[in-house]
This record gives sequence, C-alpha cells and structure tokens, in this order.
Amino acid sequence: MAYENLKAQIAEYNKLCDEKSAKTPERQNLK
Repeated sequence: MAYENLKAQIAEYNKLCDEKSAKTPERQNLK
C-alpha cells in the first residue's frame, strides 16, 4: 500500500516536471 502511494507521488511529480519543462523552451531541448 505504501508502495502504491509512492508510485502515485512519483507520477504526480513527473507530471509537474513535464508541465514546467513544457513552459521552458531551454528544458525542452534537453529531452
């Protein structure tokens, strides 16, 4: 159960990072 919660947190974190990088052109070039 704790592992599932961790996976959800990681997914949420990755989503936030993707949104941030989408707003920053320099970050997009690193992908």
